[in-house]
Amino acid sequence: MADTFKVLAQLKPSSATATTLYTVPRREGTGVNSQFPAQTTISSLVVCNQDSSTADTFRVRIKVKNAGDDNKQFIYYDKNVNAKDTLAVVIGITLSESDVIEVYATNGTLSFNLFGVETT
Repeated sequence: MADTFKVLAQLKPSSATATTLYTVPRREGTGVNSQFPAQTTISSLVVCNQDSSTADTFRVRIKVKNAGDDNKQFIYYDKNVNAKDTLAVVIGITLSESDVIEVYATNGTLSFNLFGVETT
């Protein structure tokens, strides 16, 4: 298994639209042992409000194995980010193959940057 430290995703979603930020990749190749699926460790999430005068709110949900929407999946719900401000969260979440991180910005003024380690 190899670890790759990287910027996992960068996104500025449209307003009021739930959008996939990141999906844990599948392990690929000959002889891949399905007993050891790919995994990702999320080290941090940075949310930046690019608007100069209006606050925005966001949501983040973790969908295990890309499951259907369920309120239990939210780790942030309508969290406020002031105008011209940034929220940096050191989070330490571990995810498995096909898990999905979905984001939502109410006004569409937020950008999301996700950092971590992929183990494949």
